[in-house]
Amino acid sequence: MKGLFKDIRYAARSLVRHPGFAVVAVSTLALGIGVNTALFTIFNVLVLKPLPINDPDSVVQITGVNEDGQTLNNFSYLEYLDYRDRNKTLSALALVNKIAMPLGEARLGRDDFSPLRDEYVYGQIVSANYFSCPKKSALL
Repeated sequence: MKGLFKDIRYAARSLVRHPGFAVVAVSTLALGIGVNTALFTIFNVLVLKPLPINDPDSVVQITGVNEDGQTLNNFSYLEYLDYRDRNKTLSALALVNKIAMPLGEARLGRDDFSPLRDEYVYGQIVSANYFSCPKKSALL
């Protein structure tokens, strides 16, 4: 135990003798701890916290299947209206479509809209009742 106290006193004397190194060491530790805290906060909000829904187990996602047995994740708005009007089991249906939109200016002379850099903004297109869906709802 005496050796540990001697090492701590030696480290403190060394830091006092070299204040530039002390400033760099302390600021590096502070920056590392701050970045780690910020990243964990974001991870906690996006991954670890449950959905802000009363009963998340009652939310279902509906996907379609074509004639070849392949899964279809996109429904047209008219299909959504048809499912919503004929629904007798669920309390509500909400339409969700994940999209990636290009960010930036279009290149000249191209038919499609492609950004100058490959940067995209990811988002969702949702129906009007998406935020007010009660329990036992479905996402299309």
